[in-house]
Amino acid sequence: MSKRIIDYVNVFQGNSTVSIENIEGVASTWAPIKGLSGNTHPGAVVPFGKMSVCAYSGGYPTGYGNNKLNCGEPVQNLYDRDSILGISHLHHSGTGAVGFYYNYALTVPFVGEFQKASLNTLSNEKASCGYYSAKFSEKNITFELTANKSSAFHKYHFPDDKGNIYIDLSNDGLYCDKRLRGTPGEASLRVVDSNTATVSVALQGMVLYFTVYCDNGKLSLWENFEKVSESVLKTNGSENRSFGVVFENTHKNANIVISVSLLSEETSIEENLSSREDGFDKTKIKAEEIWNSYLSKITIDADDINKEIFYSNLYHTFIKPCDWSGESPYYQEKDFFLDFTTLWDIYKTQLPLIFTLFPEIGRKIVNTYISMGKHVGVMPNLFDLSSSFNGEAQQSRFLAGYLFCDAYYRNISEENWCEILDLLVEILHSTDSDFFEKGECSRTTHTLDMAEACANLSKIAKEVGREDIALSLEAHSEKWVNAFDKSNGLLREDSEYYEGNLWNYSFRPMNDMAKRIELAGSREEFVTLLDRFFGFTFSDDKSARFEGFNNETDMESPYAYNYAGRMDRLAEVIDGGNKYMFTRGKNGAPGNVDSGGLSACYIWNTIGIFPVSGQNLMLIGKPYFKKTVLSLPDGKAFTVILHGDGKYVKEAIFNGSKLEKYSFKATDMMLGGILDLYT
Repeated sequence: MSKRIIDYVNVFQGNSTVSIENIEGVASTWAPIKGLSGNTHPGAVVPFGKMSVCAYSGGYPTGYGNNKLNCGEPVQNLYDRDSILGISHLHHSGTGAVGFYYNYALTVPFVGEFQKASLNTLSNEKASCGYYSAKFSEKNITFELTANKSSAFHKYHFPDDKGNIYIDLSNDGLYCDKRLRGTPGEASLRVVDSNTATVSVALQGMVLYFTVYCDNGKLSLWENFEKVSESVLKTNGSENRSFGVVFENTHKNANIVISVSLLSEETSIEENLSSREDGFDKTKIKAEEIWNSYLSKITIDADDINKEIFYSNLYHTFIKPCDWSGESPYYQEKDFFLDFTTLWDIYKTQLPLIFTLFPEIGRKIVNTYISMGKHVGVMPNLFDLSSSFNGEAQQSRFLAGYLFCDAYYRNISEENWCEILDLLVEILHSTDSDFFEKGECSRTTHTLDMAEACANLSKIAKEVGREDIALSLEAHSEKWVNAFDKSNGLLREDSEYYEGNLWNYSFRPMNDMAKRIELAGSREEFVTLLDRFFGFTFSDDKSARFEGFNNETDMESPYAYNYAGRMDRLAEVIDGGNKYMFTRGKNGAPGNVDSGGLSACYIWNTIGIFPVSGQNLMLIGKPYFKKTVLSLPDGKAFTVILHGDGKYVKEAIFNGSKLEKYSFKATDMMLGGILDLYT
């Protein structure tokens, strides 16, 4: 029997610490600075679904695993073994330190006395797309998990004694460090019937509505691990108070369904009732079918090992952001997506891929940012289940502008682009006043963000007939030069750099690459700088070094070689990443997957093309497979075919026409066709 696409996925990929061994060639000179774990989890989730469910140890940062808080240093173990406290819901995927960590509705099966969860050994783990199972070893309790978009399903098998289950609705964050835990706000718990309870609770400033159901057991509410006789429990919120639901004497087998909504208690109850109609087994099958459909959007001609690496990365690319449509607490419009953690992590690679393959998902994302701009006046860089919009503001400026441009070139939005441009320009001007008043921001990287956003949006303004906006933005688009030291062709030294230095940010693809290269003195001198950065020269100087696809700061920088006509150098860098950085299993990610940003980088690199975010431009790199097919909207297909066994691309032909500059338009890609790459 032939394998399905999902059979190649290892959901454990990137769950543990990075292991990069026996590196040879230029890759051996690279200097990862942070993210020494992939920070993914193997929990059950459907593509872009809001609900996820997984074993909970309190580990950093997803709640799963054995990691202590880490960032840029060797990962320390939280426990001396794989451990489990319970099962939690709603998780980040591959992120680092964002300040809040979800892991809500902590569910704990137990036998005997009702008390706070104790640590057990986690064993017998099995997981696949939309499914997870394991065992509490000391308790001898086994469980299975699956999920749909809004609900999580638990199936428990207890030992000979009758089992019990409690759900802690006050849990917020991680046990591995007190700094990584939140305090719940106001909460209201209500018994609906003998099997069902509802809870509304403020977590990270957002009110969430949970419905919990168990097919067996005596239902009670509890506070501070003491049962209460009342059918309604209210609390004003305190770090010293915990609360939840307990189901006692559930017999040897029990089924739990937990649903979540941002809209209302009624919506949560409806989701729960609807989900229960399918039951565990049918939901698991549906989750597998959905995953197989999404992952089949890209097919590759490769061996089983490379298919495992490819589809495991593609899987982690399609987990976030999450579709909460119809449940926005900020506006009435339906489309609403969350868990952009952060745009800085995903705008270069993941969002262009989503827009290319899934126009309906892309449209919802675009409409979310339109509605946020209209009703809240912000287009946040970090946009999660949190009432704060100011997180990670030091990373970048106005990346939402790039998002809109990428959507435009992939025919995503059906909105009036003239109105969208008015909104974008208004928010752009409120983003960083120094840029418009002084010609530069406090950080050189922010100057580049703002200037390139102006250049990108001015081109779209011309296309839709808004010459007024185009002329206004063009006047600011040249200010990117203020970020550079004209004496050496690098970014200025007198600036702060987020997770890097001036070298990491000096080689981003820009609109005017000819002028950018001139700043280095000549094409040859530009290549000299690149060679130093990537370790072809001065290999011992780690202060000026590529991070090896470990971080977002420079993962697009290899493609600067494309503009300089050095496809040989570009191929060598891509080969180093593919061979040594992205591998199999729990250790198989070279750093934080970061909500899918890093995994999407791998996907583009292996296909052999790379999107330049904000521009109508795709750059050719080094294809890794003999044939790759992307299924596009409206039944179209874009196919990349590799010819020959050479080390780098020497000729590119798109739909019969030779590409002189090793690049083509994103709009042409969306029409479909065949890209023949000869090495």
